Amino acid sequence: MASPAARINSYLAARRSPLAGHGADFVRWGRRYGVDPMLMVAISGAETSFGTYGPSQRIHNAWGIGPGQRFSSWGAGIQGLARLLRENYLDKGYKTLPAIGGRYVYGSETPMAPGANWLNNVQTFLGQLGSDGGSPASGGGRAAGPSRGGRVSLPQANLTPIQTNLTLPDPRAVLAGLGARSPDPQTDMSAPMPTLPAMTDGAERLRALRRQLLEMPGG
Repeated sequence: MASPAARINSYLAARRSPLAGHGADFVRWGRRYGVDPMLMVAISGAETSFGTYGPSQRIHNAWGIGPGQRFSSWGAGIQGLARLLRENYLDKGYKTLPAIGGRYVYGSETPMAPGANWLNNVQTFLGQLGSDGGSPASGGGRAAGPSRGGRVSLPQANLTPIQTNLTLPDPRAVLAGLGARSPDPQTDMSAPMPTLPAMTDGAERLRALRRQLLEMPGG
């Protein structure tokens, strides 16, 4: 069976890619940063048809990095991609193809939806290269952990129960606090009467009440 580097070279040569002959670079830097070399090849296919798109050849950037970032050689570009995937994706928890695609293409925290062109292309190229794409990380003892299927566990809120057995204050105390006169069950009558001013002298209050009663009809 051909080595990974030989398989990459053969695959790229069949597509007239300028990356053909750099299979060893894909494997070397993939192992150095713990990234699947086949994923790096597949991304070049999704971004620039494996580097056959004209502008990508002038800057040795077949992966849309930047975009427009220039590398000194194809080997330097492969290294730059491997480092980018490790430090900005895998080490930050983007460990599935949909998660990587959402961030890589859209700069989004939301995983790319199944059926998206970029995702379909990368998965197709991975299959042709003999990789299932299940673990974008490989080598270096830094394999990706299993996916949680998009489920997120939320911390339980620390809620304080609402108190329902409240004690209402005495309304007379509230009125007194507002400076108002509380009703007097001994003197208040059903007939409308003017409000008496607050008095501290009880005798004066009784005299005023008597005057009001005398002035009423029939008094």
